[in-house]
Amino acid sequence: MNKAAARGVVVAAACVAAAVSATTSTVMFHECVVNPTACDAADTATAFLQVFGTRKSSPSVGDPTVTVFTRDLVADTKRYDEKARKTVTDKILKPGVVLKFVSGGDTYELEALRTKGGLLQSFKLNGWSILFNRPYEDQMDGTSFWPAPQSVWGWPPPRELDPTPSNDYNTEYDLSVDEDGKSFKMTSPVSKRFNIRVSKKATVDAERLAFVLDYEIENMGSEPQRWAPWEISRVKPNGLTFFLTGTHTSSGSWPKLPTTQEGGVTWFSQEVSDTGKLFADTKFAAPGSSKAWLAHTDGKLLFVKCFDRIRTKDAAPGEDQVEIYDGGDYEEVEQQGAYRLIEPSKTLRWRVSWFLRRVPDSAKAQVGNKELADFAGSLCY
Repeated sequence: MNKAAARGVVVAAACVAAAVSATTSTVMFHECVVNPTACDAADTATAFLQVFGTRKSSPSVGDPTVTVFTRDLVADTKRYDEKARKTVTDKILKPGVVLKFVSGGDTYELEALRTKGGLLQSFKLNGWSILFNRPYEDQMDGTSFWPAPQSVWGWPPPRELDPTPSNDYNTEYDLSVDEDGKSFKMTSPVSKRFNIRVSKKATVDAERLAFVLDYEIENMGSEPQRWAPWEISRVKPNGLTFFLTGTHTSSGSWPKLPTTQEGGVTWFSQEVSDTGKLFADTKFAAPGSSKAWLAHTDGKLLFVKCFDRIRTKDAAPGEDQVEIYDGGDYEEVEQQGAYRLIEPSKTLRWRVSWFLRRVPDSAKAQVGNKELADFAGSLCY
């Protein structure tokens, strides 16, 4: 953190103290960023608390630290023993990498496996992960990256890109770790069927307390191809997913998801139930912004994804920017980028920023809660 940034934190902390007895309406964080003169002491205090989370005491002022290192990770915890003919508990270790960020007394961690399609297995705040790590190796979990549309490859996904649905638990992504740059990058083998390979690079944006995922789809063939990037995050059941309501929603050939539109936001409260899917567009995060957001909460943590907003006509055939899948005992929180032509030896690039925060005391993890939606939107600017 530079001196100017440090002074800004100190000033914000002073504003918190000055605003303890103040009464004011909530101002979204991005408004204070765009026009600081419009924010009085109470507004600045609100912004400060939104960035750093609701705490009993203000976070200490100090330089954040970022580390990246390789280690074996517990990929799965149960397996079926053929000889014993029963399920046994067994920690299955696989090679992985951890990107760790410590700031203001909080510890954020992103863990990824080289197997299971370079799976982003967990995203943690102080040891609690918002992503679902299911116990069996043949179960879909964590966050995957696929090329869209699915109609091109059907099922399962190209084995080289995501081998898990093909019951391949050993194929590995290449891993490169940049200790100086505090980042890691994982690259898939080349798909024999489609002549593409994908990669994902993870870095930390310390100023925004965010993790940045840079995805790539590279055309390794001799003919042009069209693809869209697709990120699928699997979370535990009984959570709440929401985004700014766009112009339309559909379920395609799937059962319809029971959603609620309230306060300009579309809400899906998932319960262990039958399957279903939602396809939808969404609005820009704010006037003048090029971004959109998709959020999920388990009641304790709030997970916000921020990405370039696209029009429905720019989505892959049969797909849309925002997609939600109800898997019954889990949920998929998904978003896609634009469907683009990739010339031979060229690469499609797509950036997604991840935020993980405590649910503020002023908000509730329930359908229609304006404070929760405002807080989620304040992170994407």
